[in-house]
Amino acid sequence: MSKPKAGDKLKCSECGMEIEVKTPCKCKDHEPQFECCGKALQSC
Repeated sequence: MSKPKAGDKLKCSECGMEIEVKTPCKCKDHEPQFECCGKALQSC
C-alpha cells in the first residue's frame, strides 16, 4: 500500500472498523502501518 493521504479511508476486512487519515505521514524513509484483527487495513 502506498502512503495514505489526508482524506483516505482504511477499513478492516474482519470487523468493519474504519479510520480516516486527517494528517498524512511525512517520513521520507518509512511508511505508516495500520492493522486490526491481526491483518493490514485495506483502502475503501
